[in-house]
Amino acid sequence: MGLLLKIALITFILLFVIIKVGNFVFRTVFWMMGTESVRRQKQAQAAPRPRQKKGHIYVEPIPEKEARHRRSGFNGGEYVDYEEVK
Repeated sequence: MGLLLKIALITFILLFVIIKVGNFVFRTVFWMMGTESVRRQKQAQAAPRPRQKKGHIYVEPIPEKEARHRRSGFNGGEYVDYEEVK
């Protein structure tokens, strides 16, 4: 019975240590991810944007990867005849 008690105690202690260490690592990793996300957001907000002149419109360019995706499947729209409703 003494051997079974030792094995159970060692198993319990190992599980306890693994859970505590895993919890610490999990929290640390997600804390670091959160601070990195906040840093990127602040950096994006602080980035200088081109000033708009009065009466001019500025359109931000589409990133190349997204632009290729949008162009690939579009061959034109369907013609819809216009009717005036009175």
